[in-house]
Amino acid sequence: MRESVLTVLDALSSPTLGLLEMRVGCPSKYAGGLQTTFRAAPALLQKLSPLELSWADFGSSAAEEVIILKEAREDYWAKRKRLQYEDTAQTNRYRDEMRSINAWLEEADIQMSVYRPEINLANRRLRRCFNNGRFDQGGRLFGGFWQGMDKDERRDLLIDGDSAVELDFSQVGPRIIYGMAGAAFERDAYAVPGFERHREGIKKVFGAMTHADAPLASFPKKTKDLFPASMKIADVCGAVQRHHQPITDHFYTGVGMAAMFTESQIMVAALLRMKEAGITALPVHDAVIVAESSAAAAEAIMLDVFHQCTGVQGSVSLVQ
Repeated sequence: MRESVLTVLDALSSPTLGLLEMRVGCPSKYAGGLQTTFRAAPALLQKLSPLELSWADFGSSAAEEVIILKEAREDYWAKRKRLQYEDTAQTNRYRDEMRSINAWLEEADIQMSVYRPEINLANRRLRRCFNNGRFDQGGRLFGGFWQGMDKDERRDLLIDGDSAVELDFSQVGPRIIYGMAGAAFERDAYAVPGFERHREGIKKVFGAMTHADAPLASFPKKTKDLFPASMKIADVCGAVQRHHQPITDHFYTGVGMAAMFTESQIMVAALLRMKEAGITALPVHDAVIVAESSAAAAEAIMLDVFHQCTGVQGSVSLVQ
């Protein structure tokens, strides 16, 4: 946290004000160790009680920046700092699109079939985050209470009074890269011969190969255990390249972030189409959560937009 926030918290919990109770060094399952915590003191609760506040009374200003640009980092997994930028017609258009989507979702009928007081249903603000200091890299949508939920929790969502389902673009990254190469996508991207029992590992290595700008010298983080102990990364990468001959020149070019940008453009366009069609949709990167009764119409929009943006036929699956 910024130093100014710490100063404010110290003041609020001081004997002079006494509005917060501070507990230093408490065990925390979220921090993975000790963490200082704050809670409302009786003096604050007494002042708040007449107001009858709820989650709906808290939120960010509508003027909050929703188009975020982040720096380039050598390590793809490293946290990136935000950058200042000059607005252009492009960034203004992106901002207008996001604010239109956010205003639509703020008015949507979204509830939970099971009462979960820890979930703030009013937290629906999305932001679009671009990478590598460029507005044609990344661009995925982040935010919204549903993105922090696991698949089982999302099944308790009610959209327009109906049970929710999640529709996922299948193998979206490979399909987009095939479209960039002008090649037909006619295979299961992760069914690499000889590695049929290591599908999850192949999927992660494929992603790393498209984000890297040089051949991989070692297994990406959290992938080594997905392959036999004797396996070498060069053997895995070689098998992936042989399986994907039509796009072999795209590996180790950093094309992954450009593909992610196309994915994000597809998602924004699909959301705007669903908004016009009266279909409430909650985005989760390359998937959307919609009412079960709207699933067929939403899928049709997703596939149409995907083909328009890539020239490749897409595929949408129901997340189980």
